[in-house]
Amino acid sequence: MLLFILALGVNQTNAQILKKIRQSARDIQDAARQVTNTANEVTTTVKAAKELKKSWTKDTSSNIHYNQIPDYRNREEVNISKKQKLSVENGEFVNLSWSPVTKFDNQIFPSFIIGWANYKGQKEEDMGSSLGFKINTSLSNVVLKWEIECADKSFFSIDSGYINCDLLKSGNFFLPKIDWNYRSLVKHQSNAPVNLYFRLTDPNTGSKVEKLVSINLRSIDDCLLSYNGTKFQYLFATYVNEDNPEIDQILKDMLNTKMIDAIVGYQMGPSFVDLQVAALWRVLHEKGFQYSSITDNSGNGGEGVFSQTVRTFDKSLKTSQANCVDGTVLFASILKKMGIPQF
Repeated sequence: MLLFILALGVNQTNAQILKKIRQSARDIQDAARQVTNTANEVTTTVKAAKELKKSWTKDTSSNIHYNQIPDYRNREEVNISKKQKLSVENGEFVNLSWSPVTKFDNQIFPSFIIGWANYKGQKEEDMGSSLGFKINTSLSNVVLKWEIECADKSFFSIDSGYINCDLLKSGNFFLPKIDWNYRSLVKHQSNAPVNLYFRLTDPNTGSKVEKLVSINLRSIDDCLLSYNGTKFQYLFATYVNEDNPEIDQILKDMLNTKMIDAIVGYQMGPSFVDLQVAALWRVLHEKGFQYSSITDNSGNGGEGVFSQTVRTFDKSLKTSQANCVDGTVLFASILKKMGIPQF
């Protein structure tokens, strides 16, 4: 006590000293209550994050249920019979019919393209980029060159390969992977029509049939939930972005709360993990985040297509608005950057 009195200065009265001691005690109690409240509020978000984690199955090839149709990219990879000579009459092949395939009620979801390319969990069918061909023919051992060209070259220019029609399974669908410009997809913020050209060519004769399809390219914010009864909620994880540059400032703000003196992931045990999460929640709380739901969008009501609008990390942070999914995506992004991906 003597040292404390000396530190306050010899000119202060005992009453002033006692007043400062009481005020310091109250400040400590207030800080303790704030930490307790913060920890309690974190529980709800943690539960939501765990549910999101459950839906994003770990990478295991045994979960791939379909047999992907070989997508040959070079002519040398396929055996083309010299007897194959397809002809065209009235703009169509003779003895072969085909049509372009555009999944999701003639719509493309950038979030699906990105999420499906990275998702390693259970897949019941090969959906490629949700674009492709349906081919029917009574001929055997027919090899065709396929091409899909996008009129808007910012998304992709032209992609091509070869398909042996004998390998087509039930439904006769072939959905190849497309060399998308993923950066352009990420930046696509509004619904817009895009023209796609689908072509099939006989490699021997050069006979070609082309069909034009106008599709609706959805906003990156639109997350596919289900299509014809198949659930796609796991695509919410597509929006987790641990590489966002704004996270560094958030980590700095967490240290400035003085609730923690380091960000070390799991290295200092469960109790310190809880403190780090509590510090993160406090920083986001002080940014004035409020619940705001914008889940509905104009794409619903199609042929079995249901989607939900999800704010990206940048939008949630900029507007301080989030609903359950938006907030979980924001929280999960920062936790993953902190080295706490499985809190």
